[in-house]
Amino acid sequence: MESIDILGLVAGICTASSLLPQLVKIIRIKKAPDVSLFMFIVMFTGNALRIYTCNYLYRNNG
Repeated sequence: MESIDILGLVAGICTASSLLPQLVKIIRIKKAPDVSLFMFIVMFTGNALRIYTCNYLYRNNG
């Protein structure tokens, strides 16, 4: 497995699990007044990695 594949896997895990911090916060405080900052950080990281890996694969395979 190449490093770009691992990076793509990490991106998928970040975007798929980005809602977990928000879900935990809602369950813990039993309210949903605002959104978890950590959720946005994880989602942003995952999306940035996805853009990078897609761009890398496009340039090297397209």
